[in-house]
Amino acid sequence: LDPTLLEALAARWAGHPRLRLIEGDILRVDLSPTALFGSGAPYAVIANLPYYLSSPLLFRMAAARAYFSRLLLMVQEEVARRMAASPEQGKAYGSLSVAIQHAFNVRFVLRVPPGAFHPPPKVHSAVVELRPRPPELAPGREAWFFEHIKRLFSRRRKLMISSLRDAGRSLPPGQWARLEAIVGERRAETLSPQEHLEVFRLLYTAGEEPLPPP
Repeated sequence: LDPTLLEALAARWAGHPRLRLIEGDILRVDLSPTALFGSGAPYAVIANLPYYLSSPLLFRMAAARAYFSRLLLMVQEEVARRMAASPEQGKAYGSLSVAIQHAFNVRFVLRVPPGAFHPPPKVHSAVVELRPRPPELAPGREAWFFEHIKRLFSRRRKLMISSLRDAGRSLPPGQWARLEAIVGERRAETLSPQEHLEVFRLLYTAGEEPLPPP
């Protein structure tokens, strides 16, 4: 978004046959390989993510993972730990953990101290590698799944079955029984990513309407 940086980079790398500079908002630009490179082949992403945009950008990359062969990303260490967290890790485990682990195989590569930067930031950083996982939901439904997860974790201290009932879904008794068998008296923060996916499939079966607005 910075025209001064764009101008400086364009001058420095003018005429380079394999470099294309794009001026735009990474949260809005078309990430498809056809739009970026004129080819349908998946591409690798190597990036130092803007720390203040990490969560929304990671959710966007999760939804667009079919475009990528792999991602090698530098993020704030706290975000890296959240991406790889399990329910046993308490507050570090949240909607970002579920979304990223649903979409990718996550590998923590290395920790990067503040002294690696100039000027040094006040936080530690980390490099993570993400390898896209095969899709488990029909095209277009993953965004609904991510919104469903965000809603549940916004009420993370509430029993999950209560949150699901509050959503007002009309399900056959047998389907509610299957939900209760998974959820029981648990909170959202205690279910694994795969269990969250099972709950979503029971709530929003193929062909149903999208999630209602918040």
